[in-house]
Formats: sequence, structure tokens, C-alpha cells
Amino acid sequence: LCGITIILFMITFAENRFPDIKHSHDIWHAAKNLGKKIVAAGQNKECRGLLEWSRDVINHFWYSCSCATDVDSFMVSYKHFFFFFE
Repeated sequence: LCGITIILFMITFAENRFPDIKHSHDIWHAAKNLGKKIVAAGQNKECRGLLEWSRDVINHFWYSCSCATDVDSFMVSYKHFFFFFE
């Protein structure tokens, strides 16, 4: 899930550097990229379980993006999903 970290870093950087600009992010491409990364990670023998959860992770990503008003609210919503796996 390193792709999410990179995306969030870019969002935070842009918002801090250009605070007067309303930034809009392409959620479709981010979700597609996340899906590719999950499938790639799921090809590893030890991580095959990721493949059966990929649709749920991507759906929750979409949900979190639709509800979020900023990066912090996105992270709260998105991280909540992963508490079920601890």
C-alpha cells in the first residue's frame, strides 16, 4: 500500500505549497493504481490473501475519498478499515 503513502504525500505537499488553490484529485486513477499494486503484491506466495480482499479495499478507498474533506479525514476513514485485520 505504498502507493497510498505517495499519493497522500503529493496531496499534502500541493496543499501546503499552494493553499489558495482548491485541489481536486483523480480518484479513479488512484483506485486503479491501488488495485494494480494489490494484485502485484498478491502474486507473492505469502500475500495471496490480498487478492480476495482487493475489491473490498478498493471499495473502501472510494468510500473514504467520497466522505473526506481533507487528507486527515481521509486517513481516519481509510485506516478504520484495517483495524478489522489486527
